[in-house]
Amino acid sequence: MALLPINGTYLYRDTESMALINKDISGAEDYKVKRKFAETQAQQINNVRSEMNNIKNDISDIKKLIVKLLEKG
Repeated sequence: MALLPINGTYLYRDTESMALINKDISGAEDYKVKRKFAETQAQQINNVRSEMNNIKNDISDIKKLIVKLLEKG
């Protein structure tokens, strides 16, 4: 397998498979960090949504209890 550099880029051409190989290691690392950050943010958003739904349900339950108390009182 021989890799031929493509001028002005971090790309190399594999002469056997004709595939393009990216040798920009720092770019790949940057991508991984950004992807991990995005996944973490998405997970945090899902957690906040879940907590909000729990709070909404709790408030609804409290309202129902207050209505029952007022009806009896």
